[in-house]
Amino acid sequence: MEEATNLFHGGIDEDTDIDCVIAKRVDIKKAAGMEFQLKRFGIGRDRRDTGELIAYLKKLSSGYPKSKVKLLVCLDDLVSISANQLYAGVNFADLPFGGVLFLWLSDDTVHIKEIHPRGCEIKYPISDLYVVKA
Repeated sequence: MEEATNLFHGGIDEDTDIDCVIAKRVDIKKAAGMEFQLKRFGIGRDRRDTGELIAYLKKLSSGYPKSKVKLLVCLDDLVSISANQLYAGVNFADLPFGGVLFLWLSDDTVHIKEIHPRGCEIKYPISDLYVVKA
């Protein structure tokens, strides 16, 4: 979790299509992972609502080539969105990402929700998450 937190808080300001890859620890020749473009939404913004998030996602659509990379957006504190308004305002199939997920923290719980394609929400107690270093 510390490494993921550092990516979101400190970050690396580079123009890359892939920010990180998460792979199952197996024989490197057989390893298969998921590629992610990481973004934060809400920090330093006057508005932190659904309309602003829709504008943000639409702006991202012009900056990346079409790929299978998934977009993982960490929602900052005080972000409040309406899922219905989000689905009505964004054509997720037009985004250049292979999927869109949101991540946020609430009550010592990490929430991950797959928005496109529509998926379920997964919750993890912060105390259950850790990073194993090689």
